[in-house]
Amino acid sequence: LEVLYLSHNKLRSLPDALCSLTGLQELYFHNNRISVLPKHITQLTNLRVLRMNDHLITELPEGFAAFTRLDFLDLSRNRFSQLPVMLGDYPVLEILSLSDNPLEEENRTQWLQMALQLRQRGVVVNLAIE
Repeated sequence: LEVLYLSHNKLRSLPDALCSLTGLQELYFHNNRISVLPKHITQLTNLRVLRMNDHLITELPEGFAAFTRLDFLDLSRNRFSQLPVMLGDYPVLEILSLSDNPLEEENRTQWLQMALQLRQRGVVVNLAIE
């Protein structure tokens, strides 16, 4: 299985069996009711597309940097008040969406600087801030 759609299912968590899908390249689980991402999601190191917008997520699990093949990451419309700068380190990232998260004021400048650096690399960045 290379592509999995779990969107619009009113999920409150991701199934543990998801971590066994090590060949998964695209995971779409937007528009659910997830508030905490399980650590086992970081075992899906072949992901190229990760769309997890429109949730209640406040932080990323430890090991989220393992997604070195990501070229599309959508974290928009969640509840992030701060985000790790490592999101700017994905080597093949082409699109990063972080819009409509309530980022704390002290993190906004840091994120704007990161967005400028990513844009210089050719990454499309959506960083509309609440």
